[in-house]
Amino acid sequence: MDRQVPVLLIIFNRPEKTRRVIEALQKVKPTRLFVAADGPRPGRPEDIDKCRLARKVLLSIDWSCDLQTRFLEENVGCDPSVSSAINWFFENISQGVILEDDCIPTPAFFHFCSDLLERYKDDRRIMQISGFSPYPERSYPFDYHFSRSFRCWGWGTWRRAWSLYADSLKRYEDNQFIYHIVKSYYPYYPKYIERLKLYKEFMKGRRDNWDFKWNIACYAQNALCIVPEKNLVTNIGFDEEGTHTKRGNHLFARIPTDSLVFPLRHPSYVFADERPERFLEKRLYHSLPFKSRCAKWARHILGSLAEFHQNGPNAKVL
Repeated sequence: MDRQVPVLLIIFNRPEKTRRVIEALQKVKPTRLFVAADGPRPGRPEDIDKCRLARKVLLSIDWSCDLQTRFLEENVGCDPSVSSAINWFFENISQGVILEDDCIPTPAFFHFCSDLLERYKDDRRIMQISGFSPYPERSYPFDYHFSRSFRCWGWGTWRRAWSLYADSLKRYEDNQFIYHIVKSYYPYYPKYIERLKLYKEFMKGRRDNWDFKWNIACYAQNALCIVPEKNLVTNIGFDEEGTHTKRGNHLFARIPTDSLVFPLRHPSYVFADERPERFLEKRLYHSLPFKSRCAKWARHILGSLAEFHQNGPNAKVL
């Protein structure tokens, strides 16, 4: 069954990392493999050879599979190259998993996604299945939980969910829907202001991350993400080659993977378990440089005071 899960692999100019992902795929040998690649960046002559070598890695695929490629000759950038690749993927299949060239999955990741893509295919409360789980181990009677965080380092979804993705965030401006959408996911005022600031940077053209727009699409549906209790994907992209992940000492860098025992132990109820994310936020805070911690604490205090001023004694001050 694991081999039957269609896989979209998104590559660019990192041939060695691409090779490592192909080696991981070789352990599962998916029968349907889609590979998308952006073109070399203008003014970066080294990209021409790097992109060519990354695409050449596909020649090492030695198992029988339906291989489809979408190689762009010109560079269109991280967004829309990734989102348009996912569009192409779901024009051909109804459910599948998505990997980028710095995400190394375990065989258990495919088994996990295969089971849950089928189990929740008609459950519109669920929009994503994540393989990346940065949370510390805990005593928990089930093999996964539901979360309001949508991290896209090795993940699965359905055509019915991706159809809700919007290339432009302007659709949420009518009647100030965006404020209500973000507030519903982040009732804690300082976090709400932080996410709203990020949204405004997108609207001003200062950012173009496709995954933030995917997050907003999920928020707008009050959706949930499935997260395994064990980490099933490690990110090897925290280095000078990374686009948004250059800090090699980041807390998320190269988190070891684990495995799961099948059949899975399914949760009895579908609700957002916030405990792992709260613990993770504390770890992320303490991993920041001293100046960054001070700035974050100042925003926390100012945000809490603003919420108290707005809501009075009913303010949620943590």
